[in-house]
Amino acid sequence: YFQNRKFLQTLRETRWNVVEQAHYVEAGREYIQDEQLRFYMTIEECLRETRPNVVLLSGVLQYIRDPMRLLSTLLLVGCETVILDRTCYLNDGKRERIMIQHVSAPIYNATYPCRFFIEEEIVDTVLQTGYVLVESFEAIDGQSAIATWKGHIFRKIVGSQKRD
Repeated sequence: YFQNRKFLQTLRETRWNVVEQAHYVEAGREYIQDEQLRFYMTIEECLRETRPNVVLLSGVLQYIRDPMRLLSTLLLVGCETVILDRTCYLNDGKRERIMIQHVSAPIYNATYPCRFFIEEEIVDTVLQTGYVLVESFEAIDGQSAIATWKGHIFRKIVGSQKRD
C-alpha cells in the first residue's frame, strides 16, 4: 500500500483492505488504519463491509493451510482483477510438494511449511472461473534449482459466470 500510494492517489477512490494474522490486524487498526487502509481478521469480515474489484495475493498462497479453498473463495467474489504474485512453482512440473522453510537467524529463528505449486494447476483453476490470463512474469524472489517464483495477472471476462 505505502509503496504504491503515489499511484493510488490518482484514482477517484481507493480502498485497500488487508486480511492478515490477528497481531498484524490489531497493530494496523491501532496505528495506521484510516478510511483508505482497512484491516480485517477474515475474508468474510472484509466482504461484509466492501466488495473489492482487485484481489492481490503476494507471497501468501504457499503458506495457507488450504490454498485452493482460499483461492476458490476469492474467485467466487468475481473481482475484475486477480493478481497472484510471489507464488512458488516447481520447475519439474510433476506434482506439488510441501517443504520446510527455515528463516535465517538474523531475521528470527523459525520454520514454516511452504507449498510449492504446479503452475498449470493454479492458472487452470483461475481460468475455469471466468478469467483470462493477462500477464505472467518472474517475481522478485527469482529462481532456485527446484522452483521459480512468478506472478500472474488475471482479468474477469465480462459477463462470465463460474462454470460447473
